[in-house]
Amino acid sequence: MVSVSRLLLSAVAFAAAGVLALPTELSRPAKRAPSAPYWVEYFDASVSEVTGVPPVSDVTVCPTHYFHPRGCPLTLDTRARTHRDTMCCKCRSSRVHRRATDPRACARPSPHSIIAFLLTEGAWDNAEGWASLSASDRSTLKSQYAAAGISLMVSVFGSTDTPTSSGADPTDTANTFAAWVQEYDLDGIDVDYEDFNAFDAGTAEAWLETFTTQLRNQLPASDYIITHAPVAPWFSPNYWTNGGYIQVDSEVGDLIDWYNIQFYNQGSTEYTTCAGLLTNSSSTWPESALFQIAASGVPLDKLVIGKPATTGDASTGYMSTSTLATCVEQAKGEGWEAQGLGLTRAPPGADAGVMVWEAARVPSLKARDLISSLDWLNTPLSLRLRTIIFTPHAPVSARWKALIRTLFAFALFACVWIAWITLQGAVRAHRQGLVWGERLMS
Repeated sequence: MVSVSRLLLSAVAFAAAGVLALPTELSRPAKRAPSAPYWVEYFDASVSEVTGVPPVSDVTVCPTHYFHPRGCPLTLDTRARTHRDTMCCKCRSSRVHRRATDPRACARPSPHSIIAFLLTEGAWDNAEGWASLSASDRSTLKSQYAAAGISLMVSVFGSTDTPTSSGADPTDTANTFAAWVQEYDLDGIDVDYEDFNAFDAGTAEAWLETFTTQLRNQLPASDYIITHAPVAPWFSPNYWTNGGYIQVDSEVGDLIDWYNIQFYNQGSTEYTTCAGLLTNSSSTWPESALFQIAASGVPLDKLVIGKPATTGDASTGYMSTSTLATCVEQAKGEGWEAQGLGLTRAPPGADAGVMVWEAARVPSLKARDLISSLDWLNTPLSLRLRTIIFTPHAPVSARWKALIRTLFAFALFACVWIAWITLQGAVRAHRQGLVWGERLMS
């Protein structure tokens, strides 16, 4: 992932579980490991007047405090969209909506926010911003985000750090990073290892295995999350000298909660279509599409699709939210399905989830658009039509709105006309003493 200027060190992140800045074995309660689907956003860029984490209102989830205990919206902010609010309300309370609903569509997401970066030389960018806050400020912010159910992690290494090629000891590095996470009361580490020369040389796999093993020793699974963020080509089998990430997963995959896979920055035409992203990658990076990675033995519920938030956040690989939403729905139909949810809920029906790189530049805009697109694709047809016809909130073009509303007007007129003719015939039949249906239309 591309690091931004280190001159601006404001931190932008979400936060989660735990309220003490300096946790101890007694102060940090054990928590259940998160399960799929996952909704992950990275924050590296500086945002004016924000240090540490953004306001709670910027969190890209369906916060429970926006809803009445019975499940219906109580107060809604300007981000809300009618059809989304209705779906959330339906999921929140069977007492309000008693019609049968697939329970997976109402599952809670597993939202995670990752600040960047912690390097072998120390914290930079938003990671340094988080560390610069007072213990009291961090505690307050974390308690607010804990109420929203969002975990806060730190991304390590990034594109500017090459620990293996630079000779860093994997065990010592893991110990240092784990201590930093514990000192600043974070919920885990995302390993954004991008030492390309080491993979080419065949030295990366063993280094990562040792590093991950020691990291998990210091950050037990009952209390901390460990994820990796490899580029998709590293999962190409029979391509890398010592097996690439297929080998890493076979050795230490049980220590890794999931993979935030970077399906971008790998070529102008790589992973830019649903087929290339999901089922059939190009010959440049063979067998590295989502389902091809799963076919190589990596659990499907650990594979998170990573995409840039805007065209400016990566050189290649960007997908519009509507296209990405369509791909997610296609993946769902092809088996990327288990517990369902999507991005404020994660993609409804998706097994793993979606990751957005650099949400800080346009805070949560990509996420919200994607949420809207996914919600819309999973909205029943009848509700879609009602939304298009009777509200201004439908996420469709003006042309489609005009067409649907025109067809509705014609249909309504036809129904009224038929009803009027029928009523006239009934009156005539009654007056003339005709048998019903004998000469109604004469």
